[in-house]
Amino acid sequence: MKTRILILAISSFLLQQINGQEYNPTAVEGAHWIVRLDDINTVEPVDGLWEYYSSGDTTVNDFSYKKIFKRNLVTTQTVPPFQATEPYQLYGLIRDDTSDKKVFAIQFIENNNTCPLNEEYLLFDFSLNIGDTENLCILPDYYDFITQDIYVSNVLGFTTRIFEGPNMLYEGMGSNYGLFEEMFAPFKKSSRYIYSTFLDYYCRESPCDLLVSTINKPESEPLEIYPNPTSQTVFIKHVGSQQIKSILIYNTLGQKEIQINKNLNQIDISYLDNGIYIIEIELNGGIIRQKIIKD
Repeated sequence: MKTRILILAISSFLLQQINGQEYNPTAVEGAHWIVRLDDINTVEPVDGLWEYYSSGDTTVNDFSYKKIFKRNLVTTQTVPPFQATEPYQLYGLIRDDTSDKKVFAIQFIENNNTCPLNEEYLLFDFSLNIGDTENLCILPDYYDFITQDIYVSNVLGFTTRIFEGPNMLYEGMGSNYGLFEEMFAPFKKSSRYIYSTFLDYYCRESPCDLLVSTINKPESEPLEIYPNPTSQTVFIKHVGSQQIKSILIYNTLGQKEIQINKNLNQIDISYLDNGIYIIEIELNGGIIRQKIIKD
């Protein structure tokens, strides 16, 4: 009896130590996530490869977020350093509520998850205890993710708390499926998935040796669009020689709000409703699209 009480006391103490440790935030400057897609119908181990990159701050509804950029990588490679196949795109925003140990996100581009676009949702919840159920939109709605164990370990070079259930959640990193990816893999047989994503590599700061070259700031297009968010005016600053041919602003439903067919360096958007819009700027050398927030 005394032995049992002692074991329970030690277990309770260890759990308090794990849950009481300093919270590892996810929204940190310069972090990189490398996510792999594998399809069992092909012989290649990599059928898709992409990178998320956290860089820069913005404010939405008085909350401070990190900007998350995404770009595809060369899929013929299986080990780093990786090479990009396209420029960065602004994918979404994330923020930590460190007091509640939760991560919130705003997602701009549709993914294989069921989370809403252009509005805040709960991405990860690291406040739970053993036996609690995760309630996240990146989890399938037909099975419960019950937290079976919580422990500290090293994952991809980063020591953090692991929340183990049917899958794994990594505090400060994401899940074993990725960052925004749905935590689901359809199974052809009981032991074989049809396709699945994997968080293959993680780097918590830049420069990152996972990539071919030092990462420049993603907003390295030939012009700057600021401030963002804004309540009155959007300014466009040239940092290159290309001229603007036209400017189009449309809402997230694809409906045109403003169209300007000339070179202009500022646009009044004060009369638009608050929300997220896409500004499309046609230059001599191509088209640039960027999300802007009217607040």
